Amino acid sequence: MDKDEAVSVLRQRLNEREDLGHLYSEPVFYDAIYTFDASYDVLERLVREEVPEGSRILYVGCGTGNLIKRLERDYKIVGVDKSQEMVNYCREKTNSRILKQKATELTFENDFDAIIHLGLSFNYLKRREAQEALEKYYKAINSGGKLILDSFTNLSSAKCIKSTYKCNGLSLKTSIDFSSKGEWFEVEFKYLIEENGEKFELVDKHEMRSVSKSDLIDKLEEAGFTSVECEKLYGSDYFQKAVAKKK
Repeated sequence: MDKDEAVSVLRQRLNEREDLGHLYSEPVFYDAIYTFDASYDVLERLVREEVPEGSRILYVGCGTGNLIKRLERDYKIVGVDKSQEMVNYCREKTNSRILKQKATELTFENDFDAIIHLGLSFNYLKRREAQEALEKYYKAINSGGKLILDSFTNLSSAKCIKSTYKCNGLSLKTSIDFSSKGEWFEVEFKYLIEENGEKFELVDKHEMRSVSKSDLIDKLEEAGFTSVECEKLYGSDYFQKAVAKKK
């Protein structure tokens, strides 16, 4: 989806003013919002820096396929997502193989040169689920292959994150706010669409687990990975990326 198409989708939502209830229930709207998100530029560079062209990649939590669309010309990609709506949308959008599957249900073994779990969906996993997923990833990667994932971190000190995008007279303002529930947080995403004085706001709430750098490194090493590197992502204290290798 290009920015003109995204504006058309957002403008339609502004006119209809219909509450979705949950952003994932309408993949085309989700796709339109994240068309403006520069994070995909960062994630694409990350993959290209770490994974040689021509490699076989498994993308866990592939969503609407934004990143797959950018990469599939140069890589052989299989995408998995637990949402049937996302899977259906991604199959229409991309030329890659897309499967409905949870991270903890993967059955691949030595089938991929790299696994990418990007888009912050790792934060939805409970501790046991996260460890199970990492163990599945280790089995699915070839010897010498890499795992690349991202996550929220340090959410106990996180402040509201805000962004504004403008295109063709339409404005999209996004904010992410965090309410602590111990290890878990209620993460509130707000999307405000404005044009010619008209406004429509969608509020989307999620329960997500904050993952510390030390805990992520420990869990990756417990799963068998080596050469683990964990650093800030987007230049923020609240996002991190991890790159790990299978012996």
